[in-house]
Amino acid sequence: MRILLVEDEPNAAHVLAKGLREHTYAVDVAADGDAALFQVGTTDYDAVILDVMLPRVDGFTVCRTIRESGGAVPILMVTARDAVESRIEGLDCGADDYLIKPYDFGELLARLRALIRSGRQPVLPERLTVGPLTIETRSRRAIVRNHEVLLTAKEYALLEYLARRAGDVVSRGDIAEHVWDEHYDPLSNVVDVYIQRLRRKLDAAGRESLIRTRRDETEYREALAITGAQSRRLGTLVEDMLVLARADAGAYPLRPVDLYLDEVVDECRRAVEVLAAERGITVKSTGALNVAVRGDEELLRRLIVNLLQNAVQHTPSGGVVSVDVCPKESKVFVRVADTGAGIAGADQSRIFDRFVQLDPSRRAEG
Repeated sequence: MRILLVEDEPNAAHVLAKGLREHTYAVDVAADGDAALFQVGTTDYDAVILDVMLPRVDGFTVCRTIRESGGAVPILMVTARDAVESRIEGLDCGADDYLIKPYDFGELLARLRALIRSGRQPVLPERLTVGPLTIETRSRRAIVRNHEVLLTAKEYALLEYLARRAGDVVSRGDIAEHVWDEHYDPLSNVVDVYIQRLRRKLDAAGRESLIRTRRDETEYREALAITGAQSRRLGTLVEDMLVLARADAGAYPLRPVDLYLDEVVDECRRAVEVLAAERGITVKSTGALNVAVRGDEELLRRLIVNLLQNAVQHTPSGGVVSVDVCPKESKVFVRVADTGAGIAGADQSRIFDRFVQLDPSRRAEG
């Protein structure tokens, strides 16, 4: 299930998104009303958790705009406003449910399940059975021929989605839309990687696979989608170069906010897990917890993701990439390490020079 969380307070958004992901939801986060409307307009969400007090466009206006544009996505509105008039306004502008802060996380999960049931998704039974496979949805357990199969959170989410759609032809795009979040890279084959993992865990030797692959015109559509994604990636590269140019000219406006650096680092780790899984590499984050700093969150994310992507790309299959948050006196250090060959001592001073390629084998002739 893919959820959009609209929350402008960074710490609250980090904690809530982390809790939802631990319950196998794929979560995208929007920090203001404009971003929320853009994401709802471009992504098919199973539900929206919408704060009322938002910058730029408030939650009531966001909800009303979604309904006026024909959007039927279930919306759970959350706010610290406990006045009856506020609850009435929220429900009248199109919200399906209304939750007052502070709330119990278990109650939020229960209300979210109820909204999804009442929306486009059928009621999820406590037990799903597909051939020899049984899924216990409450405990998130998978059993094949009376033997429990141990699954990661993402493997379980993928298996439950496929079981819901048993008998249907499901495209990779459908799977990515409902099982992965905004960090999914359409250029990767991570869906195939996870399908192969499930097959290895579920299928018995000599028996027909529970998950079958069918290739048709959908594959061609997805090839077009990949081409579009490549164009967007080039656009992102151009945007990054513009950021560098503005920074050099002293014209880039920093937007510092209070945040927990270890949570930003953990989200960056999840962002590169797709690439790492394709290469058979483990990415882990360790170090101190609840490290409060003030900084530009977007620039910090770009920096850490770039470092992690480089580490993954230059680490051999079976290797490990680690990222640590290390407070020291009045400073905080982010350390990225890997089990690759490393950078020669003579080249280490050039790591942050622009457009420098240290690996001669990757240089083009001419």
